[in-house]
Amino acid sequence: MSMYLALLCLFGLAAGLTAEEIRCPPTVAVRQVATDIPPGWTTGTSPAPVQLAGLTFFDGPPEEEASLVYDRTTPARTGTLAIWTFQPASHIWLSCNYSGTSVVLSKPLPPVKRCTVLYKKDTTVAGLPLIEHIDCR
Repeated sequence: MSMYLALLCLFGLAAGLTAEEIRCPPTVAVRQVATDIPPGWTTGTSPAPVQLAGLTFFDGPPEEEASLVYDRTTPARTGTLAIWTFQPASHIWLSCNYSGTSVVLSKPLPPVKRCTVLYKKDTTVAGLPLIEHIDCR
């Protein structure tokens, strides 16, 4: 009976484990410095938030510039769903772009076959559709 309970506990723990959620941080704090300030001008900072404005999937590190275009889009209830399908040997990276800064956050993803991104209808950040959700499997 105790082996049965141990197996139940083991399966229960395994079922409770979830894969790392793949998403871009919604905001990021940055410290920017102006250079080559024209005479007579002073610099300051703005309290405007630095929000997620876009994302790119790459096959390999972003500096290799192998960005991937979605395979297709489909209408969704709250916006548009973009779908990327990856080759099994791909080394996919996610790169997150933010409004009001040139800072980009990038990271390699665990092996994934497909990613979908839900872009919200009628809402934009820096002129781009708001990213509502990312799902990679």
